Amino acid sequence: MATISDFTSKFINLLTTDTEEIKDEVEFCRSLFINRKYHRLILYIDDRKNENKFDTLVNYWYMLSLLKLKRYKDCEIYLNSISEGEEETEPKYLYVRGLLLLKQMDFGYCGKYLQDSFVADPTFYDPINKLLSHHLLSESLLSSLIYKDKNNSKISEQIHSIAVNSWLFEGDANSAFESASKLLKENPSSDKAITAFVSACMALGKSHDLFVVAQRLLETTPDSYLASFAAGCHVAMSGRSDAARSLLWFTLKRMPSFAPAWLAYAMTYKNDNDNRMALSVIMTAARAFPKLNLLHLWAAYFCVQSNDFALALAHLQMCRPSGYVYNEVGCILMKNGRISDALKAFQKAIVAKDVCNAYIINAATCYRRNNNFIEAERLYREAIQKEPDNLTCLIGLAFTLQLMDKREEAYKMYFRAITIDPDNAFANEMLSNLGSDLASDQLANEDEDPRFYEKFAEFMKENAD
Repeated sequence: MATISDFTSKFINLLTTDTEEIKDEVEFCRSLFINRKYHRLILYIDDRKNENKFDTLVNYWYMLSLLKLKRYKDCEIYLNSISEGEEETEPKYLYVRGLLLLKQMDFGYCGKYLQDSFVADPTFYDPINKLLSHHLLSESLLSSLIYKDKNNSKISEQIHSIAVNSWLFEGDANSAFESASKLLKENPSSDKAITAFVSACMALGKSHDLFVVAQRLLETTPDSYLASFAAGCHVAMSGRSDAARSLLWFTLKRMPSFAPAWLAYAMTYKNDNDNRMALSVIMTAARAFPKLNLLHLWAAYFCVQSNDFALALAHLQMCRPSGYVYNEVGCILMKNGRISDALKAFQKAIVAKDVCNAYIINAATCYRRNNNFIEAERLYREAIQKEPDNLTCLIGLAFTLQLMDKREEAYKMYFRAITIDPDNAFANEMLSNLGSDLASDQLANEDEDPRFYEKFAEFMKENAD
């Protein structure tokens, strides 16, 4: 009776009837791998691995073939059989080790091996693509990689655009929607562009745009994880959270390391006002994907909703420094009564590259609460120059001027505020009180200024205009 080894030998003979015809083993194995003939490549190596010491590329393609066929244990055994010193220095072996850890969802060590792989060979870009697709690439490493690769501008720009223009990397839904829309038109089958576009649509509430992409994916690739992800996001936007979670869970079962699906899954609970479950899902994802800013920002948001300020600050500290992050830290500290610490955070926010008017207003409010009225007034006026009709800024400046005993200027600012929002209770009350105070002061000085009524009428007329 023929044994399995006999069958294997006969099968190998059918594959290569004349071994002498294989002039270049590396090229032969490469052709098998490129043509996705993984079984044939594995059989070829298995039949000869006790006799020969293969080239690094052959070993690399062999282990990738094992991974493609989900033979993770065999791949790990073969990788361990390679000399330890060679594995530590060979970038392709480091990459395979990283892939094995990725399959085991050990994202911390996985990211380390993938980064070491690229550092060992800056021309080997597979680790970078894997780091970006699983959001394991830190901004500092990205900057250093781009700097090292400055001579190869085309690839450098490609890496930078994939990472920086991705909403999932930077947390900017508006810019991501524009960038992803452009990339999607150029390459409709790009997984990264589809992911960024769908996520940005969900964040911005663009249901129609999301429906178009989801419908196309369901028609062209109904069994893909992206199709179920897009469909789940669209169903979630229509208010059917249970159905959305079912679709998104199907996505996560197929791709447990797909961070956007975790985020969308948590958002379905947020839509149901179940902050406890949303926080649980977000924190699970944030631990799994420590380099993904957006997950930590949302985790901090839900922690604040639960009044867990310490945990919220811990998540924000894991984010890359930016004006937005410093502003969030300052708001949490101020809400917790730590005004001096909040002031330090706001000072960093207003000098950051991504500074906006909201950060300046928050910093001014913090200065006011810290009794530094002069600096608060300066920042409020700076913000008003950029946004003359900002109600929060006008009322903040008016209150600061009132505390500085500049009541006439404060009166004018309150009056400007109620012209924007006539129903603002605080502005109306303060305006009424200031009007009474100003009238009382003038009445007290009536003997010194006989033209009081005339001047007061002129003052009221000027502000009415």
